[in-house]
Amino acid sequence: MGNRRMGLARMEQLFEGLKRDLALGGATISGEFMAVEAKAASYAVSMPADSGTTFTTTGASGAVTFTLPTPSASIKGAHCYFFNTVDQNMVIAVTGNDAIVTLNDAAADTLTFGTSAEKIGASVHCVCDGSLWLAMDTSENTITTTIAS
Repeated sequence: MGNRRMGLARMEQLFEGLKRDLALGGATISGEFMAVEAKAASYAVSMPADSGTTFTTTGASGAVTFTLPTPSASIKGAHCYFFNTVDQNMVIAVTGNDAIVTLNDAAADTLTFGTSAEKIGASVHCVCDGSLWLAMDTSENTITTTIAS
């Protein structure tokens, strides 16, 4: 049989025919777009189904609490983003206690973005390492975050 060469046109045709959606451990990556969901009321984040999602507070008329599940090996690597789009408190909580690592606190229970004039634009990226949630403040400006342990 030997080596077989394939022309560029044939390679392009094969690549173009490939599916663009991949199912990866319960999460789906489609094209170049990220899932974005507005939550006007408190919401319990479900992993791995919500992994990779950006949650906003668009439409909220009161405080919104996003509750992360208890970290575990089965959701290691799961992550999501939270972005406050309204002048209301945004709270990131976790099921259980002492399971969030954030600035100067290795055992936080909640993060609250609630300082007047610093709510809109507050954002955080949370990643599960298998035993804890790592919360990285991604806000553009200096934002005061209230951390409860």
